[in-house]
This record gives sequence, C-alpha cells and structure tokens, in this order.
Amino acid sequence: MFGGTLNTGHLNRKYRVTLFLLAAALLSGCGSSMRPRDGSVTAYSTSPEYGAQCNTFASTGAVLSGRVTAYHSNGTLIEDRVRLRFTSIAAEFSQSTNHSIRFFRWRVDANGATTLDPQPLSFVVERNPVFAGMGSSPISGTLTALTLTDVNNLAWYGGIAANTVQDFFNNVTITVLGVDYSWNALKVVLYNGSEPVGQADLLLPVFLANPNAYAATHHPTLAQLHPFWNQRFEAGVSDADWLNRSKNFCF
Repeated sequence: MFGGTLNTGHLNRKYRVTLFLLAAALLSGCGSSMRPRDGSVTAYSTSPEYGAQCNTFASTGAVLSGRVTAYHSNGTLIEDRVRLRFTSIAAEFSQSTNHSIRFFRWRVDANGATTLDPQPLSFVVERNPVFAGMGSSPISGTLTALTLTDVNNLAWYGGIAANTVQDFFNNVTITVLGVDYSWNALKVVLYNGSEPVGQADLLLPVFLANPNAYAATHHPTLAQLHPFWNQRFEAGVSDADWLNRSKNFCF
C-alpha cells in the first residue's frame, strides 16, 4: 500500500495490547464548561456563546491543509486536546518513508514574546465512525510523528480500504494531545528527514469567532492567524454571523 511495506507482527505488538486502555484514556481527563483560551476573558465574559470551536489551516504552496475542532466527551469540552483532519497533503508524503508529520504548540504573551515548545506533541489516530451514531475508534498507540510506514500499517489494522494516502486521511481523525489552555496556537509541520518542507500555524479552539473582538484582546501575531482576519472589515457582520461562518470548518 502506498509504496510501503506492512509489518503485521510489529503492528500487533505495538498497538493491539494498548488500544482498549487508550480509548478509555481519550475519554478521561479534566473537562470544563466552554471558556476562552488565555487572553480573551474580558471579551468573552459578555458573550461566551460566540466562541469558535472549529478552525481551518493551509500551508503555503498547498503542501498540507485541514480542519481542527474542539474535543468533546459526553458533551463536555476537554481543554487539553483537539481533533484534526487533513483535507490534502503533498504527494511527496506518499512517495517516501523519509517524510513525517509532526505537531507543535506555541503561545504569545502580552508583550509579544513567542514561545514554541520544541518537543513534538503526542497524538492518536482514530478511525472515523463507520455508521452514524457510532464513535471513532483508536487505531494507533500514542505517536509523536506520522510516516508513510505508519499510514500503511494503520490502514491495514483499521480495515481502511485506501488506494491513496488521501483516502486514508479521509477516513481518520487525529486527536492531538497536550494543548492545554496555556497555549494559543498549533504548528503542523511536514518534514523530509529533519528538514521542514511545509508548515501551517493556526489558532487552537476555543477562540472568539469575531476577528475584531479577538484582535482587541490578543497580540497581532495571534490576531493575524484568525481565520476571518482578511474579512474583518466587512460591514454588518454580527457575532452570531462570525460564529456561523466558523461552523463551516466543523466536522
């Protein structure tokens, strides 16, 4: 599949023993009522219902793109994780096992100082529900990088009929861990070996859907990542309108 080689024995050892425990772990953790990420408390206190729970991203050069949503368990927001789906990825990823995808968290303080955590975030790959009403099912252990070899193995293990890498990504959701509310943004990076060949930065949900309200409470570095930054001067757009636009990114 996709030019890789399946190693089913390794796959069984690596994933089968842990998946039931992992599924339970994904549904645990500290939940809370929906609230904003650091920096927007004042604006949010008067209109908490206008928080965007979904976002989109695209790198320069169309190397990779996708969507991100807040993570909910039994109706409760779990603040330290998000769900991500790729809508496109560069052909190079399917042609070489040397390529990998990794995720990083970063933040900006009130003075504009940016902090990037150099350690790649952990994540879990889940198969999307086969039937309506079903939940997604973990098909990986906890990873910090995703390669073509991983995709091949996980497609086989998850029973995903995929002729291309994009077919695989159309059938899975990635749960990114460790994005607690002290972090503002996510960096998605495609590597060739140790060299980045494409990357995208995006605001982590939940954030104010109104780009002007968001900019009033955040540093410009973050404000310019808002998905509606280029639409902020449109006249007559209400908070509810901005929120509805953000729902187009949900899945």
